[in-house]
Amino acid sequence: MQFSDTSNLTGIVQDITFLLGGIDTNDYVLKDRARNVNEHFRKVWHRIFNAYGGWRWDDSNQTDLPQATATLTSGTSKYTIPTGSLTVYSIEIKNSGGIYSKITPLTAEQIEQFGTLTELNDSAATGVPSFYRLVGDTIELFPNPNYTASAGIKVYFDRDISSFSSNDTTKTPGFAAPYHRILSIGAAMDYASANNMVDKITILLAMYNEYMNNIGLFYSERWRDKQPKRITVPDLMREFS
Repeated sequence: MQFSDTSNLTGIVQDITFLLGGIDTNDYVLKDRARNVNEHFRKVWHRIFNAYGGWRWDDSNQTDLPQATATLTSGTSKYTIPTGSLTVYSIEIKNSGGIYSKITPLTAEQIEQFGTLTELNDSAATGVPSFYRLVGDTIELFPNPNYTASAGIKVYFDRDISSFSSNDTTKTPGFAAPYHRILSIGAAMDYASANNMVDKITILLAMYNEYMNNIGLFYSERWRDKQPKRITVPDLMREFS
């Protein structure tokens, strides 16, 4: 579903009008619609994130992968988390031979087991970082690297949606097409709530919850090749017969 389709009236903007019984863009202006659509898009992001089934989701409007590299610099332990990242789920370090290896995350509690951060740095003499911790927007490596490598640190992350602007037309939401309508339902519900349209709120909320539940189910199971086998009673009977 594209953001706006004034010819066929099949866009998100036009569906909001339909759901509200004809409230047009004079009363519910495009900037307000775009803002509310984006807010519900972020709620969908959160639902998809929590429904993780092994296949990581990224907004299909993005033009690159959610990963970034930076130069690993000799003697430097602190690096900035990539711009736009909301999570960090893996970090790799390139050694002096050009080979990447995943390094181990450490929590504050785990660091305490080593004694101090200084002791942690001193505990590995190779100078190839083996561990990292996250503090605010900073990645801290242990031990300090003793070499420099271009693209020597690689960070994998989750990022925000590619949001809509009020003048978008053909842009579509970057998640599975069968569930796009949740954005127009959500934005219509916001208007209904702000204008005390009680009957509309009840109907729209029921539709919204159904869509949100189905989104969670879909994204938790969409990697069909990686789903655990479901054992049925007949399966067990055959196994023990």
